[in-house]
Amino acid sequence: MKVQLVFLLAIKNPEKQVELLGKLMAIFQDIELLKSIQKSTSKEEIAGKLNHLIFK
Repeated sequence: MKVQLVFLLAIKNPEKQVELLGKLMAIFQDIELLKSIQKSTSKEEIAGKLNHLIFK
């Protein structure tokens, strides 16, 4: 199996850890979103897609 995406978690507030992990699990299950992230051409584009989902 080839690794295609790596996520680094840096959480200032440990009380938010479980909430963030739940949102990440939803992202990981969205195959179309993962494909979209893989096709992104900049870190800003990826951050925009993830921030929209994580911080709504």
